[in-house]
Amino acid sequence: MRKVIVSLIAALSLLVCVPAQTATASGPNFLQIAQAIHTSPFLVCVRHHESDNNPADFPLFDQGYGAVNPSSFTLGAYQFEQSTWNSTVAHYGLMMLYNVRVTDVNFFVQDVVALLLRQWQGASPWSGSGCY
Repeated sequence: MRKVIVSLIAALSLLVCVPAQTATASGPNFLQIAQAIHTSPFLVCVRHHESDNNPADFPLFDQGYGAVNPSSFTLGAYQFEQSTWNSTVAHYGLMMLYNVRVTDVNFFVQDVVALLLRQWQGASPWSGSGCY
């Protein structure tokens, strides 16, 4: 799993604005890359619209990553349908995440899969959010 996450960080660092100085002699600074991914304006917008980050609804540490919509059964900070999650991870060959409940993975994995979905299908999965 660690190899998958390292590969995902490296690939996704190309999708978000990551300063060149995040690289060190031993390779990229993965914490800075993870932070850049997490603070991507698109992801921040989608999280705000999909899971609201409302402390009254979710603990501050959760930021909506554990959100479950009881009427639509969408999950996580980006309100994935399980079928959308499965098709996205399958499209990118991440079969170890196939059929894994979205709320059972950490925030970074949710961020990564959301960016992969955006790369693959654009902003259309979140068309009602106003995020582009």
